[in-house]
Amino acid sequence: MYKNFVEEILDGLALCESVSSVCRGWPKSFEKLPCVAVSEAANSTAAFIGDKPYINIAEYYVKIFTEKATDGDRAAVEIDETMRKLGFTLTFAYEDDNPEIRQKIMRYETSY
Repeated sequence: MYKNFVEEILDGLALCESVSSVCRGWPKSFEKLPCVAVSEAANSTAAFIGDKPYINIAEYYVKIFTEKATDGDRAAVEIDETMRKLGFTLTFAYEDDNPEIRQKIMRYETSY
């Protein structure tokens, strides 16, 4: 059975003090930084009992856009705490050193 957690994640991340704005998909504006974009990375059935889904895995990208790497680092700590409270586990993170805007990309998963 498919379940999408994006709205739950957006609501949780909107409460983070280190984040100016959150959105689904790609940000329409980078005026208020740090801004966070959330998107579904994968959602699939990992195990069946007979012909019925038993365990599903959902994965999400949380992308943090900032001017300075240290702002992204600060936001990442608070975001990680929030995501863990929502039942997600960080599976990897990396930085994109675009000269115009910095981006920290974090990937989370949960099972249901």
